[in-house]
Amino acid sequence: MQKPFYLSIIFALLAMLIGGVFLWSAYKEELDEWLPAVVFEAPENYEIIETEDGMMVKNESAGISFKVPDGWIIDKQEIGIDEWIINTSSPEAKIDKSGLLVEGCGISSWIEYDKISADIVRKRIKDPERFSAGISGGYKFIKIDGYSALRILIEHPEWGKLVAIQIPIEDKIYTFDTRFLPDETGECTQMFEEFLGGILIE
Repeated sequence: MQKPFYLSIIFALLAMLIGGVFLWSAYKEELDEWLPAVVFEAPENYEIIETEDGMMVKNESAGISFKVPDGWIIDKQEIGIDEWIINTSSPEAKIDKSGLLVEGCGISSWIEYDKISADIVRKRIKDPERFSAGISGGYKFIKIDGYSALRILIEHPEWGKLVAIQIPIEDKIYTFDTRFLPDETGECTQMFEEFLGGILIE
């Protein structure tokens, strides 16, 4: 089986876009405002642990852990110089040559350290409606493990939906994102919601 390869959307214009598991350039205009100089959590701080309840990813340094959906593939990936993400994907997930998801489900996770970026997220959390006019889907305030979080939705009739969750705590931003294909039947949506429910922040 071909190893999944994701180009995660990382708030950057040079090679990536914010909030995404998979790179697709048509979202670039909507995401150009996101270009922070950030520090990413080091890959060695992510531990993949097998428990009675399944596989867990734990990062004691950043104070977070989350459960990997049963049977999914886990992959640490370097997407830039000192920029690392954790990708999880369903067994049937397929990508094209450009790294675009064309089948199955996938979720990317990463942690950034940048006070300015975290403050930007907090600002959007306080008034999501005000900022929603700037993107095709919109922003929404939600709670993840009791913490305030921003849900970002970007929609396109041909490419589907991009959903990103950002949780700002002090100078950290925990980000989890996914892409739903246009013909998504609800399975990936359900898996993503269950995944979010299993996030634990210390």
